Amino acid sequence: MDDSSSFLLYQVNNNFITHQLETGYGKTVNGYTFTLAPNYNYQLYSLPGTMEYEAYRAKLNIAKLYNQHAINFTFDHGIGKIIGSDKSFQSTRLLLNYRIGSFYVDGMASINPSNVYDVTMAQNNDRFRNYAVTTGYNLNLPGNKLSGNTYIGYNYINTYQSRNYFSSALLSYKIGNDWYATGNITYSSFTNNRSSSGFNNLQFGVGLKKAFTQWSSASDNQNNISLEVFEDHDQNGRRNGKEPLLPGTIVQLNKTTVAITDAKGRIKLNQVPEATYYITAQRNDQRLDILSGDSLYINKNKTFAIPVIKTYVRKGTLQEIKAAYDIQMQDASGIMIYAQNTQTGKTYNTVTSFEGDFQLKLPAGRYLIYIRNDRYDITDNNQEITVGETGINTPLIFHYRNKDIRIDVKQF
Repeated sequence: MDDSSSFLLYQVNNNFITHQLETGYGKTVNGYTFTLAPNYNYQLYSLPGTMEYEAYRAKLNIAKLYNQHAINFTFDHGIGKIIGSDKSFQSTRLLLNYRIGSFYVDGMASINPSNVYDVTMAQNNDRFRNYAVTTGYNLNLPGNKLSGNTYIGYNYINTYQSRNYFSSALLSYKIGNDWYATGNITYSSFTNNRSSSGFNNLQFGVGLKKAFTQWSSASDNQNNISLEVFEDHDQNGRRNGKEPLLPGTIVQLNKTTVAITDAKGRIKLNQVPEATYYITAQRNDQRLDILSGDSLYINKNKTFAIPVIKTYVRKGTLQEIKAAYDIQMQDASGIMIYAQNTQTGKTYNTVTSFEGDFQLKLPAGRYLIYIRNDRYDITDNNQEITVGETGINTPLIFHYRNKDIRIDVKQF
């Protein structure tokens, strides 16, 4: 899967202005998603005084989802300078996020300033360092009787030789119909060795919480929804009693909201704005085809059934049989390739690229692959293949002749 995007960011408040122009290209290979995004940044900070900063940067992001594991790594490097100064400096930011189930670890390392805030803190731009690490766990026991989260973290900035330790824990226990006992504790410790200052802070609290509806309240144009992902064996878009819900399925809405189905194959999402969402599903490191379409319109509290089916990619190409002395490259784009399931009769199709390449995404089964066109003569049409875990995944090759070309050779 290839994806490209561009955006222009403009942000302003009383003391801070930022402009950012970014373009990017993404590609998925063997379950790994690679994204490269060069960008230009301009920032102005006016408290105290006025400082203008610009940078040319590039970000490389690598992401991988596998079962309950998720890893996301970003390498961000660039050249920046304070406008009005002749000195420029290189800077690098490294970001790492790893999740397995409810456990996560986040890490960050910043070497030299990468934004105007870092510049204001850095006494020497090529000696600035900022490191941070956070780990946490989200708790949700079966039946939603006990839930909560906890995290602990550490941050170090060398400019002030400052160290910040922080931790927090929150628990909620259901004691009756819609009644919960809650407790939380937060601790932080900060030391600045350069100024020999610091502080410790400890807060805790207990309380009772009452839920007045089954769903948390939704404001105007905000919706509480449930998604049920099931394997649609008969491909009719409706779930019957024998079609299973799929636990461990990763569902994305607009590539920004990501959730994993629970042990029953369900997801609950609260406060979802009214909109049409682009939806994808992935399970066991393989993308699933959504038979009801890749868009979902959400405008009310509702349970949505998401019919999916596992598909396999079969690639192929058209190769031209050239006449003698023919050196012209033919345009093989836009030719329809059909795949008809010989058991169900259902037909899938795709089109070729300029070079004649194509790919089909097909559910398991036996298929007749054929071409219908008026431009070329296909010499080996109507090929049969088997698609599935045990199917042979050799490329499909069709040969064609251009019936409109005739070359006459005269000898002198």
